[in-house]
Amino acid sequence: MKKVVFTLLSVIVLIAACSKDTTGPEQPDISDEFLTQNVKETPTYFSIAKQEAVATFDLRFVNEGRTVGVFLNGGVSGSAGVTAKNLGAVDFNAAANIDSGFVADAADAFVIGETWYDYNVATHSLTSKGEGYLIKASDYNVYKMKINSFGNDGFDISYSLVDADGKPIAVKTTVVAAAEGAPGRFSLATGELLAKDEWDVAFLTIPLYVPEFGGFIQNPGARINSAAGVEVATVEGKAYEDIKSVPDGLTFKKDEGDSLALGDTIFIYNPQNHRLTPPDVVYIFKTVDGEYAKLQVTSYYDPDTGDSGVVNFRASMLN
Repeated sequence: MKKVVFTLLSVIVLIAACSKDTTGPEQPDISDEFLTQNVKETPTYFSIAKQEAVATFDLRFVNEGRTVGVFLNGGVSGSAGVTAKNLGAVDFNAAANIDSGFVADAADAFVIGETWYDYNVATHSLTSKGEGYLIKASDYNVYKMKINSFGNDGFDISYSLVDADGKPIAVKTTVVAAAEGAPGRFSLATGELLAKDEWDVAFLTIPLYVPEFGGFIQNPGARINSAAGVEVATVEGKAYEDIKSVPDGLTFKKDEGDSLALGDTIFIYNPQNHRLTPPDVVYIFKTVDGEYAKLQVTSYYDPDTGDSGVVNFRASMLN
């Protein structure tokens, strides 16, 4: 088996080696073993069916019926863990605190939602309040964004990656199209719209509040794309190779807000040697396409350098 090492947003292309054998070309050695980038620095969003890392989005712009709003890909609105905070109607180029105050969308409180505008009853028009937002995006980076206006073409926004002081580095302006049945899934990293959110599982760091420290630490873990229908179950006592189809009697779980189906349970901390090891289990996924797959985490360390933060795992579709 050939181990395939991939990077975020890369496309893995396996090409058969040339051969003088006249019986036909050799078949590529397709492996189900993968390494992430270092999750302490870069998250990996993985499609099991595609066997590769794929893109995700940060903000969902909605123009549906009477709803004209913006929702995070986190909390009750999504699965990628995106958080944000409202800075109010301040100078967009001013400094801002990027270390605290971030929250995900909640059922009773959306960070942006439909609170970004004032409604004119006489003209039935929407006018932006000009509020700025800091957004901790799906790529770990912090961005600043504001909605300038809304019209027939969509949402006119300004956005930028920020520096350590929360100041915009290079402000860009674009119009995010959104229509009935076609929300604008927008990536702050690329400035592009995503037609479909295709990832099943994300390997990344998850904030964990530690009362003794009075703050958060970042634990390695996994999120699943339950907003797109992904569910996961755990199988104990069976070897990865022996699972050919979905076992009977499984209990499937979803990520629901801060309650994660897997979270940081994919690794066990050993206080003796201060190392993380995965439990001896296999995860069964119901994927974004409604198919089933198996996945097993095998290590948290780079096999070449021994550095921590590199998730080793196996994954393949089931019959």
